Amino acid sequence: MANLLADKKRLLFLATAVFGVLFVAYILIPSNLPKPFYIEVARAQGAEDGAQPNGNGSIAPPAGTREQSTALAVYPKMGDGIMYDVGSRIVNLLDPVGRRYLKVTIVLEFLPPDYAYYTLPDEEREDMRSETLSKIEARKPVIDDLLTSLLTSKSYEDIYNLDGKNRLRAEIQERLSQVLGEPQVIAVYFTDFIVQ
Repeated sequence: MANLLADKKRLLFLATAVFGVLFVAYILIPSNLPKPFYIEVARAQGAEDGAQPNGNGSIAPPAGTREQSTALAVYPKMGDGIMYDVGSRIVNLLDPVGRRYLKVTIVLEFLPPDYAYYTLPDEEREDMRSETLSKIEARKPVIDDLLTSLLTSKSYEDIYNLDGKNRLRAEIQERLSQVLGEPQVIAVYFTDFIVQ
């Protein structure tokens, strides 16, 4: 009887250990499966220039620099960046019959070139915003080509639900950041999204 109880305890311990290992592997190994939480490590600009953590989780610029007194945080709040309306587009989706299309309006949010942007007087802030938008506008053909190529490579099944739209947002942001470099794309907004 005691031997049977000991065997049950060992089996329970072993099952718990196996479950724990599988759970940790599920969380840490990259995959497209849904996760209960995501761990993302982001390195702030300036970290390699002697910047130090400032206690609230963000990176403070090196001591004695102008940015030290004006830095608010590593990333602005959603919607505080520089907005660029790419406009509407209608594209055929990847479909064997070719009868599905997507009408989408996309607005990109860019990180301002200087964190001082958020503390500048209105006139100077507008000048920096206009300068950044003119740099983006000069790259508009590249942006349009990338968006058209990316959107036409998607099928209805890829984008019909919320998860698909979120994956599309992330892919647009990642691809534009790779191609454009600076200014950095920090968010992608769909202001119109119709699939038919």
